[in-house]
Amino acid sequence: MALLPAVTADRFGHRDAGAVIGVLYTGRGIALLAAAPALALLSEWSGGYALPLGAMALAAPAGWRCLRPCRGRLRSTCRPTRQRSRTT
Repeated sequence: MALLPAVTADRFGHRDAGAVIGVLYTGRGIALLAAAPALALLSEWSGGYALPLGAMALAAPAGWRCLRPCRGRLRSTCRPTRQRSRTT
């Protein structure tokens, strides 16, 4: 979390860094608020931790697949800065 603003500014540019960081922190906040109660309800309903852990194990790749269509668009705007080689 400490490096998120710096990495975001490097990847998306400094011009819109504030908006992008705001979206990232808002998404994380919503996920943190929703995940704990949802997993508690699942564990009480199922009587154990197998179903909630399985749901989380499936949720991560599903989220990754949701971002897949944006991959080409992000590549055109995400150009990491190249590090200059130091010659001394």
